Amino acid sequence: MRKMQASRLFRGLLFIAAGAAAGPSWAQSPVCLGPMKEPHPHPYGSFNFETNSLYAETSKLPDVLGRGDYKYGIVSCVSNPDRSAAPLFVHWLIPGPVGWIQPGDILNSSARLTNDATTVQLEGCLEYGSRGDMTGAHFSGVISDKLRVEDEKRRGCRAVAALPQGAPSGLIKRILMKIRNRFPSDAKNPTKTMLSLEGTVGIDNTRADQYTSIVSYEIKQDGNEGVVEKIRIRPAFRGATEALLPAFNERNPKGIEVASKGRITFDVVNVTNPRLDYASYEIFDQNNQLVGAVAFPVFISSAK
Repeated sequence: MRKMQASRLFRGLLFIAAGAAAGPSWAQSPVCLGPMKEPHPHPYGSFNFETNSLYAETSKLPDVLGRGDYKYGIVSCVSNPDRSAAPLFVHWLIPGPVGWIQPGDILNSSARLTNDATTVQLEGCLEYGSRGDMTGAHFSGVISDKLRVEDEKRRGCRAVAALPQGAPSGLIKRILMKIRNRFPSDAKNPTKTMLSLEGTVGIDNTRADQYTSIVSYEIKQDGNEGVVEKIRIRPAFRGATEALLPAFNERNPKGIEVASKGRITFDVVNVTNPRLDYASYEIFDQNNQLVGAVAFPVFISSAK
């Protein structure tokens, strides 16, 4: 009986997720989905923010458009439920997301794809607010995340720039996922300068040992004083993904030229024993302050 009730509850959560995705606006659902809801009282204000994490089959995650043969995905989320609060900056180091959350809204991470039939529950560093305060938040992760959590505990949250990794796959897969984010062009005035970004991130596997990384986006005003031209987008390839930086620079010798609509691509060749990993493009405001990031999948060479 308990298993049947749990199954019905899980299907209900996914039904709600699918319904929210099908509606006219992603921002209409202010509730983070998943079984790991966790409140976080803000020490310098009268409001809370909340975190949650959902592990599910990729076919049931609405933002996964092309999944290769990855069976499961993990989406971690932060909500700013108080509609009278100010916009809130968050940076959840291991699972994501990175960006600003409007009052009464949520911010989902990009789906992290895996073939692991089980997930582990971990606690990782989360930065929030304009003061750069840090807290711990629980999330569903993959086995390799345990090493990152240990690194956070050993070196401290502020010293860690962690990005998710997956297991060796042996083949480059075609992947396509939706992305959504919000960030201000001036972090000193987030309400009036907020911008919203929507688009897709993915991999086009051109051959068995090469692929093209593609990020397509559109940025619009949320606040009436937000200026797209004042933000900067830079590649953040850390850890094993740093090996892809020459490929990015070859295709983008002048860096990323920000526009209201854009497409960022680069080609990777001679990949051996491909392993799914994630890099990101970090977003900076007019004062050169980090205000958001877009995570995207990549394949890197790994030892057999």
